[in-house]
Amino acid sequence: MIQIEDVAGTEALPETLCVPEIDVVLIGELDLSASFGLPGQFGHPKVIKAVDGILRQVNDAGKVAGLPAATPDEAREAIRRGAR
Repeated sequence: MIQIEDVAGTEALPETLCVPEIDVVLIGELDLSASFGLPGQFGHPKVIKAVDGILRQVNDAGKVAGLPAATPDEAREAIRRGAR
């Protein structure tokens, strides 16, 4: 299991997903948003695009993507976006 928390992590993701021992990728949304200079702005288009890109790549690689959720509604939204 690994966690992607910054822009560099998103850029390295295609290569990272080739490591067979990695089967779960968590997204550290707060740190990721901060690495874009947008701390805590999870609804900013740049952050949404990055998170959705990570979710898509992880799922396409046949691995499990995780996204934090503090409420049942957030959990449903995370699942809708591709998190498990």
